[in-house]
Amino acid sequence: MPPFFKTLFLLFLFYSPFLFIVFIPAKTVLHSNHIRYDTCRALDRLIPHQLHTLLGQTLCQREQTLAVIKPDGFAHASDIKSLLTEQHGFVIIDSAVRTLSKSTVNQWYSDKVNQTYYPSLQRYLTRGPVETVVLERVGAIHGLQNAIHASDSPAAVKTEMSLLVD
Repeated sequence: MPPFFKTLFLLFLFYSPFLFIVFIPAKTVLHSNHIRYDTCRALDRLIPHQLHTLLGQTLCQREQTLAVIKPDGFAHASDIKSLLTEQHGFVIIDSAVRTLSKSTVNQWYSDKVNQTYYPSLQRYLTRGPVETVVLERVGAIHGLQNAIHASDSPAAVKTEMSLLVD
């Protein structure tokens, strides 16, 4: 057997366990966001980038989300961003510091304007600076907890970016 085919066979034996990832139905447990993120990180370490791009094109699709570090967290913004990048694998695409106007908060939380707690929410969000941070990674939208605001859908990402990012 020619050396090329031996090498190809060995590569197939080594990488074939990862091939199943491409064919997993989207609603299975292996498509859970944390498992998908961890799997894609493992693929990044094990498989050459070109092959990873070919195999993981749909599974490891990077997406963006918008995080807003609220006034209470603003003093800790650099620590929060370090945590997001170093421990959670996010890449910061863009960031900006701004003070939100009442009008912006009204548009952003238009679905909550009639709630009894809304006036205090509006005062809280307009009382000091916030930092908007555009983040990217596999499973970005579902990769954040409620410590900071994060977009909850691709549509919300677009709406919130157009509203909050200059």
